[in-house]
Amino acid sequence: MIIWRGFGFLAVLIGAVGALIGFGLSSAVAAEGEINGLMLGLGLLLGAAGIFALGWWLNVINPAKKAETWTEQRRAELNFAIANGQFQAVPGVAPSSQEQAQAQADAMLAQESVTVGKRLRNIHTLFWIPMQWIGVVLAIIAVLVAITV
Repeated sequence: MIIWRGFGFLAVLIGAVGALIGFGLSSAVAAEGEINGLMLGLGLLLGAAGIFALGWWLNVINPAKKAETWTEQRRAELNFAIANGQFQAVPGVAPSSQEQAQAQADAMLAQESVTVGKRLRNIHTLFWIPMQWIGVVLAIIAVLVAITV
């Protein structure tokens, strides 16, 4: 049973494609019925690189962009509320000045941004391991295969 979240299942597919490439390279180089470990390891290493790159983009780069976009939208909402005198960090307690409201809004935005950034990261997993680290594990396996087979 394979357990994944998000696009984590792609790690299995990309790893399988890497293995197929490795077996293809191995059959092109090795004699009939033999496996060339170096070529198989190279194919697995290509799969590992693909998994790591896709995982890094899905779990780190793209969430950072989404968090930045969210932060800018939230900043605009808070600034609008401050400009209209509607901002209250604590319901029922209005800030005494525009500067105090801005300071409270900035503190609130910093706290919310950290939470949003953490929630968006590493949601594409395979067996609860972020996808990019599955690529690292496969790279280690590829090196072991290249050395031992």
